Amino acid sequence: MLRLGISHSPLDTIHPEAFHVAPQLLSIKLSSNALSSLPSRVFSPLVSLEQLHLDDNRLESIAPVLFEGLANLNELDVSNNAIAHLAPNVFHGLSSLRYLNLGRNSLQQLPPTLFHSLTRLQFLMLYNNKLERLEVGAFDELANLLELKLHNNQIAYIPPEVFWALGNLMTLTMSSNLLQGVPNESFYHLPKLTKLTIYKNPLLSLPDKLMGHMPRMKEFYLYDTNLSTVPWSLFANMKVILFLQLGKVSRTA
Repeated sequence: MLRLGISHSPLDTIHPEAFHVAPQLLSIKLSSNALSSLPSRVFSPLVSLEQLHLDDNRLESIAPVLFEGLANLNELDVSNNAIAHLAPNVFHGLSSLRYLNLGRNSLQQLPPTLFHSLTRLQFLMLYNNKLERLEVGAFDELANLLELKLHNNQIAYIPPEVFWALGNLMTLTMSSNLLQGVPNESFYHLPKLTKLTIYKNPLLSLPDKLMGHMPRMKEFYLYDTNLSTVPWSLFANMKVILFLQLGKVSRTA
């Protein structure tokens, strides 16, 4: 047996040694159950594991060593739980991880080094949490990231350089947050970005130097804000844009 799936069941407990008899497992899907906690080292025998789905349960916390030893894991989904805090080293050693879904939890902040060992990560989902701000350096080691979803949080501030290391990023969603402003040069150094959403924020103004060189930008959504004008330079570096939605604002020279 290489794959195990138990979903949509009343499962609420897993024995600490449940997987000792099946160290060869490549995939475990425990979605949509009633798990509220997990033994701290329950997955440690699974050195070959590639996929782990724990989404849609009742998890409130994750032990710092829960994923220890899972060096081959490339997909991890813990979305739609009730996780409020994560230890800074909880993802340490997941050097093969490419997809991480933390969406639909209750996260209020991210430790600055939380993602620093995830150097191969391509997809990071943080939508529908309670994040209030992004820390400087949070994404500095994610040079391979393609998609970052931060919509539906409570983010009121972003450091201007927080996205600068994401030179391969293609999709960035920041819609439905609490941003009243965005710092100068916040979206510089993102030459491969094709989609950006910052709609449904209480934005009052945007700086002239907001966007860097974006030759691949195709979709830009900026509606339902408090903006009365936007600088014309906002669009100067978008050469092939196909979808532009601004809402009721005017452009200034």
